[in-house]
Amino acid sequence: MGASAGVTDGDLFGHRLGARLATSPSTMGYWSAGRAIIIVDKPEIPPEFEKLELLTTPKTYTIGNIYATKSLPERTAAFALADKYKDLLPTLYREQCVRERDGFGGVVLELRCGQYQLTIQIYSPDRQNPNGLYSVQIGLTMARETRVGYDWQMLLDEEVDAVDKEGRQRRLEQAKKDRSLRGFP
Repeated sequence: MGASAGVTDGDLFGHRLGARLATSPSTMGYWSAGRAIIIVDKPEIPPEFEKLELLTTPKTYTIGNIYATKSLPERTAAFALADKYKDLLPTLYREQCVRERDGFGGVVLELRCGQYQLTIQIYSPDRQNPNGLYSVQIGLTMARETRVGYDWQMLLDEEVDAVDKEGRQRRLEQAKKDRSLRGFP
């Protein structure tokens, strides 16, 4: 990346939105709603955060979201961490980004940086976050109403459909092989 790379170029924590992630057998991650969530080994993130994840498409691993996460047991600690960056990021990016909103739902801060959105979010312990910890995330994603956001969503939809079709075909072939479809015309 060049010296001018930054959030308005889709760059955060050493990764670029829209870039294809090179994977290897040691790449770690998990699947969520058809998307690959890649856990970055040795990430370039602030020391308070514990992991960096990249949300990508399932076939080409095209990056659509970059976020650092920290889990904390206490609400006050989670809000203190979020408030620290709520103060720092608008100052750091004042020339590049416009404050869109803050304090809405789990969103602590949302900055519009060209075609991208930089956010700080807090997730409370609940059914979707059952580990009993608060989770603080700082992330960069493509703004939905922009061309880059639309193009990435279309690519994601195409790849999810292709993966689903491939999986159904493999299951059908296995069922035929296992004779699980005996009696079906």
